[in-house]
Amino acid sequence: MRLKATFVSFLSVALVFVGWFFYHAGVFSTPRDYSSPQITIRLFDDDGSHLGGIEVERTWYDSDCGKEGSDTANTDHMGVATFPKVPAKVGLFTGAWRKAYSILGMCGAGSGTHTTVYVRYHGLCKVTPKGKLLHPVGQSYRDPEGVWFYTSTDGQSNTLANLMFTEKAKSIDYALTSRPFGQ
Repeated sequence: MRLKATFVSFLSVALVFVGWFFYHAGVFSTPRDYSSPQITIRLFDDDGSHLGGIEVERTWYDSDCGKEGSDTANTDHMGVATFPKVPAKVGLFTGAWRKAYSILGMCGAGSGTHTTVYVRYHGLCKVTPKGKLLHPVGQSYRDPEGVWFYTSTDGQSNTLANLMFTEKAKSIDYALTSRPFGQ
């Protein structure tokens, strides 16, 4: 009887340890109903006027479901571009086998989703998030809500504003201001 009790105790401790390991390794998913949340981007010039006709692209990747995608919109006359929520049914064990298997391999799988928004301004502009202080991190910036922000240019001398949102964001409403360089 004593051997049986020792075995049950050992098995209980082993199961708790395995559960703890899988939890900290990121095998379990955070339950959610989206791969990318609903996004609203508002664009203004430095004087507060709305910027219509600006190209905005959203890309997203959901490591729990193994899905990715992108879509593009132009801002309306009020300077607003809206993207609908990309639905997904993510439970605690969604993708758990794939993530557990990949932990044992050379490349581990992530757990969660990330959404990036690209805004293409025609010409060279100075672009900043409206009403947010930015903390420099290398050549990028991070705002108080954890959104990564940086600007670059494309081959046609257009300004690209890149925004990477946290995976915990359930709804995104973000505003940018811009002004031409030299003003």
